[in-house]
Formats: sequence, structure tokens, C-alpha cells
Amino acid sequence: MKFSKTIALAALIGMPYAAFSDGNIVGDRSRYLDYRASIPAKILDEQTSWVEDVVERSKNSGYAFVVDKLVRRMDLYFRGVCVDSFDVSLSREEPLEAKLYEDDGGVPEGIYQIINKKDVDESSFHRALMLSFPNKRDWKNFREAKRNGIVPKGVRRPGRYIAIHGDRNENDGDWTDGCIALTNVDIDSLYHLIKPGTPVAIVKTYYRKQQ
Repeated sequence: MKFSKTIALAALIGMPYAAFSDGNIVGDRSRYLDYRASIPAKILDEQTSWVEDVVERSKNSGYAFVVDKLVRRMDLYFRGVCVDSFDVSLSREEPLEAKLYEDDGGVPEGIYQIINKKDVDESSFHRALMLSFPNKRDWKNFREAKRNGIVPKGVRRPGRYIAIHGDRNENDGDWTDGCIALTNVDIDSLYHLIKPGTPVAIVKTYYRKQQ
């Protein structure tokens, strides 16, 4: 039976939030609400707190990214304000699952940082902003899953080389191996703007404040 990583993370305790709404939802609102209703409340609360965390950090650090996997969108924040949004492509296999181990088809969920930038001649894709995956939380989840026999034999890590990168076409569906893909125009617009240390929250989705 295929293991649901969503269930594995359901025990994580988040903080309660109020005064949020579902405004400014991209795409099919009904499908969005149906999927969001299936997410355990503790996970949704916790992931909303990740978004709030990086947006708050941007008030001091300058920029921050929030990737909403459900609506396939990445928002760019500057000094606490959303200043731009980008359509993204995700993993071809399990885009809405949290990445638990290497080659599982999932996309990471958590708080990360840009740790390195790769230019056109350094990246397999058209430029890349490399993420700090796996972090301590990813390793903890991986080791627990391994003890429980969930991780296939021979797999030794949660994964690696996760990035926000280019080579996405406007009409692309999901096609990556766990990364977040932008069009070349979009990654070019960000490449010289974003510095290592920029915080990034990647979530299934989250409660949105009333605009």
C-alpha cells in the first residue's frame, strides 16, 4: 500500500489561527476548497505559520518567497508585502505530497533558504536558486520513516539538489523531480534580485488573510 506522507505529518502540532479568509484564490475555487478540507487542521495551521514566519522575516531581510503547491503559485514578498506572483510547475508524480525520501516524487514542505545561485552555464536548467533542503526537520522525518519501514531499502537520504529553476513553458503541467520550475523570463527577473539567505516557505496551501 502506498504510504501517505500527509498522514505521517498529521501528528505535527500547529498553532490555531483566526481572522483568515479564502480570498484571492487562483483557479477552481470548488476544487481548492475540497482539497483543503482534506488536509488535517494541525498541518494547515502549522503551514500557515510557516508563511507568516517568512513574511515577517522579509520585513527585515528584504525578500521572501511563499510557494503554494495547491494553486501552483509562488509569491514574492518585499518588506512584508506581496509584490509579485509567478505560476510554477512541480513534481510530475506527487506534487502535493511532502518529500520524505529521495526519488519519492514529492515536493518539499517547510521553511528553507536560498543557499546558492547557479547561472546558465552552471545549472542543468536555465538558472537556479538552490534551496537548503534537506533541513533538520526533513532529516528527522526521514529517519522516523526509515525506522518504521516506510523508506525503500538502499535509500539513504531525504533527497538533494532541490531548487527554484527555469525551463518552464507557459502551458507546462507538472514535470520536475521535486523542484519548483519557473519560466526563463521569470527566473531571469529574480536571479540578480535574490541573494543567498532569502527565506522560502513551501506549503500545500494556507489560510489567506483578508485582502
